[in-house]
Amino acid sequence: MTLPPPVTDPALGALVERLATLRELELAARRAPDEAALAFTAVNDSHRLLPYHWAAWCRPGRDGRLQVRALSGLSAVEREAPLVQALEAALADRDLAAADAPRLLPAGTLASDPQLQALWLPLRAPNGGHRLGGLWLARPEAWPPAAQTLLAELAECHAHALQALSARPPRRSLRTRSLVTLTALALLALGFVPVRLSVLAPAEVVARRPLPVAAPIDGVIERFLVQPNEAVEAGAPLFEFDTTTLRARLEVAERAVAVAAAEHQRAVQKAFADAASRAEVALLAAKLDESRASRDAVAAQLERSRVSAAQAGVAVYTDPDDWLGRPVATGEKILTLADAADTELAVQVPVDDALILGPGAEVQLFLNTDPLAPLGARLTRSAYEPQPTPEGTLAYPSRAAFDAGTPLPRLGLKGTARVYGEPVTLGYYLMRRPLAALRRWIGL
Repeated sequence: MTLPPPVTDPALGALVERLATLRELELAARRAPDEAALAFTAVNDSHRLLPYHWAAWCRPGRDGRLQVRALSGLSAVEREAPLVQALEAALADRDLAAADAPRLLPAGTLASDPQLQALWLPLRAPNGGHRLGGLWLARPEAWPPAAQTLLAELAECHAHALQALSARPPRRSLRTRSLVTLTALALLALGFVPVRLSVLAPAEVVARRPLPVAAPIDGVIERFLVQPNEAVEAGAPLFEFDTTTLRARLEVAERAVAVAAAEHQRAVQKAFADAASRAEVALLAAKLDESRASRDAVAAQLERSRVSAAQAGVAVYTDPDDWLGRPVATGEKILTLADAADTELAVQVPVDDALILGPGAEVQLFLNTDPLAPLGARLTRSAYEPQPTPEGTLAYPSRAAFDAGTPLPRLGLKGTARVYGEPVTLGYYLMRRPLAALRRWIGL
């Protein structure tokens, strides 16, 4: 096979190069993803086919008049620019708007550019369709006829690409509208699906009937005999007070009793011979009884300095270091004895998520240690007024009893409780919080 001889004619080579450029510009126009990209290609890349001073992409507006949508070298069109206003005034010419073929416009058509000659390339739908707009090109030199032919061919490609971007098949449009309508109806129907209103709240496993252990005397705790969360039997010692002061007071009270007893004995012996001593016997006997009462009181306090468990249970309190060496008053709570086999659930329902809860409401506990195995419970009571929580928020303290047959979790375990309320629609369930926030925002 013989190859054709290389092109040596400069004019023919230039023509081939222009045709190749035209082909590239047509491909770029057909591959434009939207009208903005197509307009950018038309006003900027067409310069490769024939140099010009500037170009404008024009499209009909809502009133039917041609408007400038894109200018070469600019990313956006300023509507108030003198060039744009002058160009749109020139585009108002009906003969120019209705042109079917390229039209040369003499210099001075635009007052802002009196030295430039313009070439108007109309954009029409294929096969004599409706008007799509036009391309305005301006340059100081004359427009060669061959260049006009190539530019007209390129404008026809732009019109075809614009028609392809603007057209929508009727069947597809109807199908899309039907799909949107069916989707909207389905979402509206889902809004009326009944669901159970619920709220999530922090929860903790606590004793149902805890026994508080308070300080029986004023003093300083010397040591604890049990550790936190340690199981103890009834009568087992829990903690002891420092008895140094009490032992000193008991020794003083014992000596006071001995002195009072000696004085009373001396008065009894002298009463046989001295009438005055007989009168003092009763007074000294009363003082002796008072000394013995004071001694017995100190002895009783000394006995109470060692506190024992009144019942079996688990000792619930904080770190022993928080109590050692700390002075406490009579009646101050030190720890709690809890029955590990008699527990319930303490739920802190946040104020913002509060529901109308009554006894018997269903509760599910998701422990932090085992969130995939929820435990069932039933609400037994809920506080009327919210109380501050350790986290600094307000919540309604509530209690729930575990369902029969539910394995009781260990005391002190924490998790998240889902408390169920009355049945509501799915729409209300999803919009309850946004509506509450909107109400607070607008003040209604």
